Amino acid sequence: VDLGSDAKHSYMTSLVTYFLKLIEAEPSTICLVPKRSMVDEFNQNVMSRFSGDIIELDAIDEVDCKVARVKKRAETAVKKFDRLDDPRHTGGLEKKLVLAVGSRVMLRKNLDVNKGLVNGSIGYLKKVLYD
Repeated sequence: VDLGSDAKHSYMTSLVTYFLKLIEAEPSTICLVPKRSMVDEFNQNVMSRFSGDIIELDAIDEVDCKVARVKKRAETAVKKFDRLDDPRHTGGLEKKLVLAVGSRVMLRKNLDVNKGLVNGSIGYLKKVLYD
């Protein structure tokens, strides 16, 4: 069903409003939507309601390799994936993170299983340290 852009916007606004009420009562509430584009729209809508500073962090790809030939090939591959601008090709990592103090973040990849930093883990951004 194609709701049209106004109906979609209204639906997403209502969904986010309902979600924010739910997390006041139960902070572990999550919202699952079927498409990445809907996730992006949902997250943008939630972030637009934060009263604090919004922080945008750009990803910086860096290849750590001591063998020059291998490093050059890896850097070429990274540049190719950067042009695609699709997190499905970068282990689920976004080129830009938009955060605010108090915002929830979810890991999309196992980082350290022994420490509990696993895919699906949710945390909150407590503070930002600037250089």
